[in-house]
Amino acid sequence: MISSCNRCGNWTKAIEIFERLKETDGIRLDSITHNAAIGAYATGGNAAGAFGVLNAFPNQSLKVDEATFNSVLAACAKSEDNWVLALEALEAMQNLGIKPTTRTYNTALLSSRMHEFGKRLLKEMDEQNLSRDKFTYATLYNTGFPVDSLEACRLWEDMGLRHVRPDTVTLNAFLLYLGNEGAWKIAIKYFRMARSFTNKINSPRTSNMRVQYPKPDNYTYTIFLSLLTDNGNWKTALDTMDELTSTGEVLNDAVFTCGLSACIRGDAWEEGLVIMRKMSRAMVNPRPKHYSQILARMSTPPHIALGIVQDMASGGIPISKRTAYVTLKASQSNPNNWQQTLILASKLRYLGVNITAKNFTELIRRTVQRNSTSDVLNLFHSMRIAELEPDSHSYGIAIQACQPLDLKQRAIRAYYDLNRRGYHNVLAYNEKWKRRETFDRSAILPDSLLTDPGGGSLSAEQEILIYARF
Repeated sequence: MISSCNRCGNWTKAIEIFERLKETDGIRLDSITHNAAIGAYATGGNAAGAFGVLNAFPNQSLKVDEATFNSVLAACAKSEDNWVLALEALEAMQNLGIKPTTRTYNTALLSSRMHEFGKRLLKEMDEQNLSRDKFTYATLYNTGFPVDSLEACRLWEDMGLRHVRPDTVTLNAFLLYLGNEGAWKIAIKYFRMARSFTNKINSPRTSNMRVQYPKPDNYTYTIFLSLLTDNGNWKTALDTMDELTSTGEVLNDAVFTCGLSACIRGDAWEEGLVIMRKMSRAMVNPRPKHYSQILARMSTPPHIALGIVQDMASGGIPISKRTAYVTLKASQSNPNNWQQTLILASKLRYLGVNITAKNFTELIRRTVQRNSTSDVLNLFHSMRIAELEPDSHSYGIAIQACQPLDLKQRAIRAYYDLNRRGYHNVLAYNEKWKRRETFDRSAILPDSLLTDPGGGSLSAEQEILIYARF
């Protein structure tokens, strides 16, 4: 019962049952029950609790074996830097005449990230003629035992000298260590050697290699692609994706996600769409997060974004509000596409996303900055037709984008004070301002902002303020 609760992840319940059995008269707990309790403490990372059960063994005349100490060491490994307790457990084993095994030391190595601690345990293993295995090296990498990338590489070569053939877990731990140390170029070199070894297993070059490389798996590919992308080599990452898919590698969701991350880094939305198609061919169904990466994180043109949204809708894939809003914002990067942006907004509204005029802040700003007054007015008109009524926020954004700065600031004050006080037009406010009946007495709004002085074309500031009256 204790073991069952522990396997289900409820280690506290397992301990509770153990404590209740101890207090029950007529029940004598054997070694198996105590080992199960130690295993539960190990699951919870409670080294002190595991040692408490271990210390009860002599009082109960129970037999202690290697499995018991391995569980205690596992508890030390899951606790915060319990290397002292791990050493005590190893010493207790020797005092009881129980010979530690390679597995025992592998578990003990997890108890600390201290280099000297790992060095001491490796020395004890050599003194006791205990061979290192692939798990030993994987543990050393995972605990950060090497002092630098050079020592990490020496450890890798040491496996060949000891005739230890690493598995994929060891390779991944090695590559991760190098990446975390900033030695990503060295990591890429070893990744390519592993690929070369598994693709040309019988070639003279690979047969002379000291270390026999394991076949990379999907996790290896995610490490490799992430290292390339994080260090600015997103094009190489995409080339590697092409290589992997063309050679028939069976890739999973995580690898494709790394490929899309490389597209994000390079703002390569076209390559992102290619990867999405490859996912479908590989029978990996794109999920909302994959669509979101293309829609929300890249400068995807509005008409392409609209097609993606329609694909999501037809495939029954939900569109989150955040994805919709960021997609709409990303589509506003080019003000020339504002008509398509409005179509995209209408589609999102049809799918139940609450789109308002405030979601067009970026588009309004960019359109004004292009000094295209007619586009601004057409945009506002189209927004009205699309039932996206421009509000004071919309006009405020437009006015803030006006230049020069002094006219812009006065226009902002005029328009916002006008809206708060409910005046019917800017001219009425201007008269109030001249009579110093407004909150701002620092300046007079010039008539040139409100009228066409020479019968010619109006400025962008004038057009926006005049349009704001209606």
